[in-house]
Amino acid sequence: MAFNRRKEDIPTWSSLPVQLTTAFTEENNKKAYLTWKDSNGELSTSYIIERSVDGKNYEQIGTIDNTSVTEFETDVPPLSELPNGMVYFRVQTIGFDGLKKASNVMKYDYFQAEKERIRIRHSSGLYL
Repeated sequence: MAFNRRKEDIPTWSSLPVQLTTAFTEENNKKAYLTWKDSNGELSTSYIIERSVDGKNYEQIGTIDNTSVTEFETDVPPLSELPNGMVYFRVQTIGFDGLKKASNVMKYDYFQAEKERIRIRHSSGLYL
């Protein structure tokens, strides 16, 4: 039986959004390290890394054209530039079809991190 384009549907494949798994900063809050999992990387062409200070408006802070790379390091804005003390990250997947799909959002809370450092310092006598 021959294939007939007029009668047959050809499935199209689209990439899925990645799962952002980690967003953390080192102790001095200068760098953020992001890692993610892409369950169908073979359908992705690149990633766009985005950051927001309000959780609504995102700016592009990086692009990765190699989909075997699933981590990114970036500078974190100083606390004085964060109206609510939080910075938000997400990763956009670009599929071969040109469509963008956004990952889940990870947030870093400066105030919570500071509380954790203070709690650790009080219990151990040292900052960790």
